[in-house]
Amino acid sequence: MQVFLYLSAAILDFMRHKTLF
Repeated sequence: MQVFLYLSAAILDFMRHKTLF
């Protein structure tokens, strides 16, 4: 289940960066 955690972390990071701009 490491892939799921990696995916969720990547999505959260992407959304966080998107909100910055």
